[in-house]
Amino acid sequence: MLEALTARDPVAPLLGRLVDRCAATEDLTEIVPVGQVGGGMWRATGPVGIPHLAHLIHAQALALLPPGGTRGALAELIPLPR
Repeated sequence: MLEALTARDPVAPLLGRLVDRCAATEDLTEIVPVGQVGGGMWRATGPVGIPHLAHLIHAQALALLPPGGTRGALAELIPLPR
């Protein structure tokens, strides 16, 4: 949205594979706090289920899990500021 409002060229999204999560529903996108574990793999910073704000403390990014995604599928990542 920022790129469209400022007439910038779109930047390719940052993608990563999640080793421990998959989308819970067939029709909704989930947003999950994640941390990198190496080799381009990412892991949720909290237990499976509804994330808690406390899970953002150790998160490096938010992962956008597409509807119907499976474990190991690519997810778009939104880096969090440090």
